[in-house]
Amino acid sequence: MADPRDNAPIKLCDWGFASFIKPGQKLKGLAGTCYYVAPEVIMGTYDERADVWSCGVLLYVLLSGRPPFCAHKDEDVFRMVVEDGVPNMREQPWPSISAAAKDAVRQMMTWRAELRPSAKEMLQHEWIREGGVAGDNVIQQEVLHRMKSFAGMNKFKKHAAMVIASHLPSDQIRGLNELFDSMDTDGSGTITLDELRRACS
Repeated sequence: MADPRDNAPIKLCDWGFASFIKPGQKLKGLAGTCYYVAPEVIMGTYDERADVWSCGVLLYVLLSGRPPFCAHKDEDVFRMVVEDGVPNMREQPWPSISAAAKDAVRQMMTWRAELRPSAKEMLQHEWIREGGVAGDNVIQQEVLHRMKSFAGMNKFKKHAAMVIASHLPSDQIRGLNELFDSMDTDGSGTITLDELRRACS
């Protein structure tokens, strides 16, 4: 969250492995944070529907306060995704979450990529069209506590990545800096949603 207020905007970050692809293009190579990686990414080739899976995981975390597949080692998370791949929606707070919200998560986290809706198709999902109401109850303190715990889980990894990035030769990061600067049109040092939309259009 952007700040500690209850109505603070949520900011997505960690776009280090983002890339633009052409329709029908397949990507290879394992990239991304283990909790959000789609099964097909782990198994080899993937396309933009892997991002729909990742958004489904993000939605799962926002609704429940924890990731659908969690373990201490990345390899164990990958194994859970590939071998099971079905998010658990039986434990709290899932019984109080709306059926439409659960259906959105299930569709976004469809294990077989070819059966998973595209991002454009997900925008037509009833839960998203109707404003994304999670359920009758306000998010419980337990869910917020879980989200904070999960967010703090990767502090070491985040720090390690920053150390590695700070030691890369400047010629290796020049292109990334130029891309960031071209997207950050107001020079604020952050990329707003509008700036991201303009860059992607």
